[in-house]
Amino acid sequence: MGLRDLVAGVVRTADRVVSDLKITVQHRRWKEKNDEGEDTFFDPVPVKCTADWSRKLVRTQASETTMSRVSLTFTQPMEVNELDQFVLPDGTTGPILDMSGFLDRVTSKPFVTEVWLG
Repeated sequence: MGLRDLVAGVVRTADRVVSDLKITVQHRRWKEKNDEGEDTFFDPVPVKCTADWSRKLVRTQASETTMSRVSLTFTQPMEVNELDQFVLPDGTTGPILDMSGFLDRVTSKPFVTEVWLG
């Protein structure tokens, strides 16, 4: 067993441990811009994650510093585009300000994905 297998196992265990703390958010994957230049999205898909409702300064992908209001942590492999949207259980959403995750060499996806919303 290598280090990669150990990390994957720890993430699977953590996923089970925090399962009772997870909320369901709607993931709206960005599709394209329509003829009017407006963003269009695929149908929303419910996904489970933990949410930390706290204000934090983050540096956006445009290298601007701004305040986030919530971070979402996904312990299942996720494909996230900075143009996607996440809708919280109360119906609120916000732009994706930043994302992070340590990539798995086997899946090319992060073991854990963290997304900060504005």
